Amino acid sequence: MEKGDGMDIEIVSGFLGAGKTTFLNQYLPLLTGKTVVIENEYGEIGLDGDLIQSDIPVKEIYAGCICCSLAVDFRNGIREIARQYQPDRIVIEPSGVGKLSDIVKVCEKVRDRDGVELEVTQRIAVVDGSSYEEYADGFGAFYLDQIRQAQIIFCSQMEELSEEQKTGILEDIRKRNPDAVIYEGDFRKLEGEELIGLLKMAEQTDTEMSQEAEEESNISGAAELTFSSISFQDLPKMTKPEIEELLEKLRDRKYGRILRAKGILETPSGERLQVDVTMSHAGFRSMKDPKKSRIVIIGSTLNRPALEELFQKKSPVRLPKRSRI
Repeated sequence: MEKGDGMDIEIVSGFLGAGKTTFLNQYLPLLTGKTVVIENEYGEIGLDGDLIQSDIPVKEIYAGCICCSLAVDFRNGIREIARQYQPDRIVIEPSGVGKLSDIVKVCEKVRDRDGVELEVTQRIAVVDGSSYEEYADGFGAFYLDQIRQAQIIFCSQMEELSEEQKTGILEDIRKRNPDAVIYEGDFRKLEGEELIGLLKMAEQTDTEMSQEAEEESNISGAAELTFSSISFQDLPKMTKPEIEELLEKLRDRKYGRILRAKGILETPSGERLQVDVTMSHAGFRSMKDPKKSRIVIIGSTLNRPALEELFQKKSPVRLPKRSRI
């Protein structure tokens, strides 16, 4: 994107498992000038930074959310990046449970209170169509904040939906944010010039939240929703059938309401598999990763003893406390 005065801030938001890292791997190679990425992991193990296929510097902030419990770390991180790298832009991938509006406010504090010359130029949301209705109903204004605040919205996981379902989801998104650019196709198939063209178009949109929407967000957001995470490292090697069985078990509510699980597991032959689980789909694919096996599970009312038993881990890595959004 073109450089304006100061440092540009581009935010790629999306609920847990929507496809933010996939989007970044497509978008980052298209950028010119000096770019730094900030990755916010809600879990206590940094993972997404390893999955970004780029030589661009990545700063990881994890074990919480940059729009609330880690806001100070986030502000310090932006100041440090501005001083050390003097980049043209910072691309931010927030935690899947972060509110886009709150992240924008933290960036504005860095500008107004800390004197860092920056401008939020891109507010991007990736929406998982296969889970849209469930998340919109279950998480209300908290989930919808990302959609209302975005300048451009990309939909993922739409392939298996009927045309009627797709139309209903897109109409509802348009109702929530009538001013945003909404891309209805598969963003993974966009050519570089097409993607850049869409983002430049979106940069001109004005999608400030109305007073009515802001009041709704304040009243019925996720103030009473508590998310927690549990992570495991140095897991035993598992065959692919064993991994498939493991992923299927994670759908059982006896382990809690698991919204997202992601990690790297190793087979007896030494193959590394990237594991991805959301409420609507689960799977794995082969990848190159030199680090030891690990997995992060994020959800609400997680049953830690049951998960510890499932992963055969005596001493899981824990957050020091539950994080309230």
